[in-house]
Amino acid sequence: MTSQRQVWAYRRTSTDDKGQVPDRQDGPIAAWCQNEGFVAVGKSTDEGKSGFKTSPFERKGFLEAIDEARDKGCEGIIVETGDRFTRKGTRHFFVYAYQLQEQYNLKLYVADEPLAQQQSGLGEVIASIKAMAANEWIINHSKKVKSGMQRKRCKLPEGHVRGVDCNGTHFGHPTKTFTAAEANRVWEARQGLKKVGWKTLALEINTNRGAFKIATDSARKALSVTSTTVRRLYANLEAAKSAGLAATLEDPKEVSA
Repeated sequence: MTSQRQVWAYRRTSTDDKGQVPDRQDGPIAAWCQNEGFVAVGKSTDEGKSGFKTSPFERKGFLEAIDEARDKGCEGIIVETGDRFTRKGTRHFFVYAYQLQEQYNLKLYVADEPLAQQQSGLGEVIASIKAMAANEWIINHSKKVKSGMQRKRCKLPEGHVRGVDCNGTHFGHPTKTFTAAEANRVWEARQGLKKVGWKTLALEINTNRGAFKIATDSARKALSVTSTTVRRLYANLEAAKSAGLAATLEDPKEVSA
């Protein structure tokens, strides 16, 4: 009877909450081992570890998998899919796999491909495509998360607007500060018969602040406001006024927008 070949299982989740469960990865790994004549003699886990921001060799769980696999005489490390190993893209995938074999004498196996395919030229092509796709996915996902966070910050309770704090009522998260004089100027300019444009108002405020005369970018950025910010200020003032907070315009304190 031929003895089964041994591997050590490695599981990774990018977060330790939001319903990501490492145990879910055990099923595909066990099925692959059964089909290919392997046995997973143990498993190690990294929870809350990004496959994009970290190298496998920087993760405690993966280093434990290396030590255990070598100690148990395993041929290699088995992961559910290549992106559990890394999401850094094709080049990093093969560099890390090469490092694992050359430095630790361990092969990398993935449970979503037959063994024969992994050991062929076609398998390398497929691995390249999957590694590239995993990298593209995480980049796009990161953009969506950041965009979603920005949209979430913009969502306010009904009847509230962003950036005005009057009489104990807070309207959203402040992003820029305006003096009462600047707030009055924006209000009057937009209330006039010939309304002044947002870009013109922003240019006027920045000129008066001396933002364009500042040498350093950081100081100029601190002083400058955009047309979007000025438009938001007006919306805040309009909502505050309609809510009976007209005293805002005459308040000598700074108004946030």
